[in-house]
Amino acid sequence: MSPAQQQQQQAARRASSGDTPQGSPTARANNTCPPFGSKAVIGRRSKMEDACVVVPSLLSVVVDSGGLEESLPPRVAPLLRSARVITRTSPGSGASAEGSLNSSLTSGGSGPRPAGPLSDGDTSGSSVRETLHFFGVFDGHGGADAALHCSRVLHTRVREGASPPCASPLSLSVGREAVEAALTRAFHLTDDEFGRAGGYEHLALVGTTAVVVLIGASMLYVANAGDSRAVLCRDGLALPLTDDHKAAREDETARVEAAGGQILFWNGVRVMGLLAVSRAIGDHSLRPYVIAEPEVTIVHRHPADELLVMASDGLWDVMGNQEACTLARKCLLRARQRGSSRQSAARVAATVLTRAAVDRGSRDNVTVVVVDLSSASPEEAVAEAASAAAPGDPGAGPAFTSGIPSGDAAALPGVPQASFRLAPSPMESCFSSNAIAPRFSTGAGKGVTGVQPPP
Repeated sequence: MSPAQQQQQQAARRASSGDTPQGSPTARANNTCPPFGSKAVIGRRSKMEDACVVVPSLLSVVVDSGGLEESLPPRVAPLLRSARVITRTSPGSGASAEGSLNSSLTSGGSGPRPAGPLSDGDTSGSSVRETLHFFGVFDGHGGADAALHCSRVLHTRVREGASPPCASPLSLSVGREAVEAALTRAFHLTDDEFGRAGGYEHLALVGTTAVVVLIGASMLYVANAGDSRAVLCRDGLALPLTDDHKAAREDETARVEAAGGQILFWNGVRVMGLLAVSRAIGDHSLRPYVIAEPEVTIVHRHPADELLVMASDGLWDVMGNQEACTLARKCLLRARQRGSSRQSAARVAATVLTRAAVDRGSRDNVTVVVVDLSSASPEEAVAEAASAAAPGDPGAGPAFTSGIPSGDAAALPGVPQASFRLAPSPMESCFSSNAIAPRFSTGAGKGVTGVQPPP
């Protein structure tokens, strides 16, 4: 047995026994970006207007060991609370006969076991620092410009809102309000910058939905504007973390009408007869009726969390939350049973969901991101942490891939060709490269059928 194999076995034994030295791969596992996969297909549209982006290790925050107080939008809260009752009274009721994704629940695996309302962790109040990883899905309409703008800019605005520029490591004031304020401010700044692009009158009719999730070891921070969606699968049960901002939603109808707008039926229920969503980044010709204000959801992670599905409405138009989670869950479970890595399994799950949406007749672009939130086995935790670059390591460099063919990028108004090169922008250059540059970004462009993240 080689020395490297001996060291890996020793690390695995320490992880399974709980004797994990500080700085070892397993000790870093809780702050390692969870495995994820993505798939984007053009579907039955003539061009791709979706975009998605993943930025590992965007920032770090200091929280109590028990996590922040949860924040649940009024329409999301009843759904999450009812699911918690099911989980408390019938443990494992959501799991299929095939078993659980969580090794920690079945075979003593390692990984995040956060304290929260459904767990028995220590909530003594000691502070810990955890790394947050940025995931975003953007569904453009009227053109690709707004979705592309968000994929390049929104994560930087979140980071800047959490701390003064170039501060390292970043700290976020402990408290729900601070997180909500940082996310909300980032949405508004991104929207304002898009509106100030100037010189292109058609941009006033261009916009995008935006759903963003910051994933930490103990918390999930979600911000949403529009009808792209984030759904958490916990013990087999689908828990919606967002509520679609549709023109037909009663409270959104009331808000639009209070602002002097109208909800009209024109090929469906639409704001001013034009737009089916009531919140978006862009669409400045429809202000103040269509707004960029996100709804923010903050929830504790739980040992029974298995996966997160983020997708544009091309998926949700033809598939329900529970069905999507069940299908993704089966893909992950079967792939892992066959010996695939968690990253590969997540890619398979994302691909299967997009194919299912197209097969069911989805008429829109379909973009899906699947994040594996289950706890890894000791061997998986060691391998994943060892393969990931340490946070703040300047040698890791950016790894950015655009979904736009180079010939099409210059044709997009307001989108310079340089935006699609590996070199970071001037704004990004003051940050450590792997803490700000996207790991991958799938963007819009004619004929694009999707870009997979690098291995």
